[in-house]
Amino acid sequence: MILGAAKSGTTSLAKYLSVHPDIALLPNKEIHYFDWRYDHTYQWYEDQFKSHKKYMVDATPYYLFHPLIPSRVKAYNPDCKFIILLRDPADRAVSHYFHNMKIKNMKDRELSHWREFLPLDEELPIKDAFRMEEERIKDQYELVQENAEDKTYHNHILQHYSYKARGHYAEQLKRWFKIFPKENFLIVDFYDLTNTPDNVLKKVYAFLNIKVVMPHKFDNFNQGSYAINKDVQDVINELRVYYAPYDHDLFDLTQIRFEWMKN
Repeated sequence: MILGAAKSGTTSLAKYLSVHPDIALLPNKEIHYFDWRYDHTYQWYEDQFKSHKKYMVDATPYYLFHPLIPSRVKAYNPDCKFIILLRDPADRAVSHYFHNMKIKNMKDRELSHWREFLPLDEELPIKDAFRMEEERIKDQYELVQENAEDKTYHNHILQHYSYKARGHYAEQLKRWFKIFPKENFLIVDFYDLTNTPDNVLKKVYAFLNIKVVMPHKFDNFNQGSYAINKDVQDVINELRVYYAPYDHDLFDLTQIRFEWMKN
């Protein structure tokens, strides 16, 4: 299972793994079974892979952040293995914002599958969106917990407006480490996936204990792009300061000095 983080290369990694003859991925990558399609049976979930290959890989990056997912996955498969891609949280947050804006501006959104995932429009300029995040999502965690028995409950506000909160990586990892042993996780730096994807893929195959099968080329998939004007640069600079203590917690937890921590 590729848990996340969102906007951290999960689509690219899933595409690379899809060439392996023993790995089945979902046609649209993200199924959101364990968050808002949890009313379906396990058999329905497995049928969505449309394959009887040896390994099923669910790549839904919201799973890392959602507080109810670890226990739900444990109930389904206590031996599940997890790959987690982590990106510079400041860059990830800004990319998340512009991803939402991109979907909002799609002319054919009403007819596209994106409408299912992003029914909310981001109406705020980037500085306001980041400044108001805490106010926007402050009660949403509690709502998720309160609606835990509703297996179709989907909190769009928490999912889509959690730009900064998604970068609290240590907090999210601790939640998973309480449910599964640490050896069930492979944590990968997004920088490594971008710069040495072949080495990352070898590590993934070693972690899964399966043979190495490489794609013919390593393209970047679902890659966002945006202009860095003064407002965007101001936000990035503020986020670098904001995330410093969270990065410290992440290093203490993982003992991994990610590339963005070296600057």
